[in-house]
Amino acid sequence: MLERARVGLHAGTLVAVLVYFRTEIVRLLKALRASLGRRTIAGSDERLAWAIVAGTIPAVIAGGLGQSFIEDHLGEPWQISILLSLLAAALNWPVSERPVARLQAQAA
Repeated sequence: MLERARVGLHAGTLVAVLVYFRTEIVRLLKALRASLGRRTIAGSDERLAWAIVAGTIPAVIAGGLGQSFIEDHLGEPWQISILLSLLAAALNWPVSERPVARLQAQAA
């Protein structure tokens, strides 16, 4: 039963992300297709699309190779909450530092 709830949660999250970012996803898919057709990377959308492709490959490999380890050793709710909190802090750190540095530079 718990596994079905997890699948439902992930499916709902996927649908929400696809709906919310639908215009950006379509724009990046068009840029990726155009880049493949020309065999060059010409614009910022094409660079971003290829960066997403390149960044996804290691995650897929790591997830595939480490699936049993992750399920066996990192699947407890307390571990997930700690790891997600650390990830949120790591992702927020550079964002929170930039406005302060920018304001200090403007004041000087």
